[in-house]
Amino acid sequence: MKRLKPHLSYANVVATLALIVAISGGATAVAITASKNSVTTKSIRKGAVRAKALGPVVSRTAQGDFQAIARCKPSERVLGGGGSVDPASGAGAIQKSQRADNGWGVVAITVEGTPTSLGVRAYAYCLKN
Repeated sequence: MKRLKPHLSYANVVATLALIVAISGGATAVAITASKNSVTTKSIRKGAVRAKALGPVVSRTAQGDFQAIARCKPSERVLGGGGSVDPASGAGAIQKSQRADNGWGVVAITVEGTPTSLGVRAYAYCLKN
């Protein structure tokens, strides 16, 4: 005890406690109990819940010249989407297809020539809340 006492300073005690916490990974378990008949994240297997189980999925479409945005209603949430170019309007290709606010946006470019119009269709899959 006489050999240990000179080394027991506030800084050494705090440093030792910090080392113990760091080694344990800071794993402090917080017990959160779910109410009866409820589902927690841990009780769901990966891939077990599909969008259809959460609610109806609807498709929203929009058309435009060179670009279009298909928007979900405010009571819906966008899940994904895509788009296409109308081949009758000329040779074109999708340049960008991505989420746009609460919808899906598509931008197309011409491949051959410079048509004055390039028909684009965007579609969004929306989950009803």
